[in-house]
Amino acid sequence: MISKILENFVAIHAYVKRHDARLDKIEKLLQENYSGYKCEKNNVFDDDFIVLFPMIDIEAITSIDDKIKTDPTFESQMTIGGTDTKNFTKRVLHRLFTNELSSKCSWTGFKSNFRLENLMLIEIMKGNWIIELLI
Repeated sequence: MISKILENFVAIHAYVKRHDARLDKIEKLLQENYSGYKCEKNNVFDDDFIVLFPMIDIEAITSIDDKIKTDPTFESQMTIGGTDTKNFTKRVLHRLFTNELSSKCSWTGFKSNFRLENLMLIEIMKGNWIIELLI
């Protein structure tokens, strides 16, 4: 009976060690994230960053764009995956903009809407999209 318990313990211990190694790999990927930027360990899920989204007004868009230009770690936190280009774009835009705000924006500023095409935010989105295609 004791030998059976010991045998089970050894098997469970080996199983836990394998999963621990896998978790270490996942943690490393999260810290480096898929865009190649190195994140601080404590900033992977930064609450100050998360509360900024979805943006609710034009001022929030310009504020985020300014932060991207001035804070190098801010850009590294802006990664969202997707299964394909359409899914990626939909997920990103859904997380960035409320429906009300998106109705006030357009790519080129058509009908006096806020122009999105020259924002760093969009450049990052396009850059991450290209990385997603290459991976």
